[in-house]
Amino acid sequence: MWWTPAFLQRSHHMTVGQAGQLLGPMHLIAGTAGTLLAAWLVGRRSAADPRYVTRLLGWVTALTPFPPSSLLGAVGQAATALLWIFVPSVYFYIGPILGLLQT
Repeated sequence: MWWTPAFLQRSHHMTVGQAGQLLGPMHLIAGTAGTLLAAWLVGRRSAADPRYVTRLLGWVTALTPFPPSSLLGAVGQAATALLWIFVPSVYFYIGPILGLLQT
């Protein structure tokens, strides 16, 4: 995720400013939404089965970012749509991991 601006500059011939304009709202909106969605999903089931948290985080972290990130280089204009899927999936683990650390 941290190399995405460099990827956009090299593969899609964007300037630093254009990459920032594209990725800034994604990290703000989709990153926040991914973190809040994870907190909501984990909060509902974590008391009943603590193993649910680690399973959910493992599956989402392992499976969700792979398809959009693997297709980013192959498709031109669809890269923006794929990034809107990739960014929240990467932010998904942040809230639950901090909760697990405190528990």
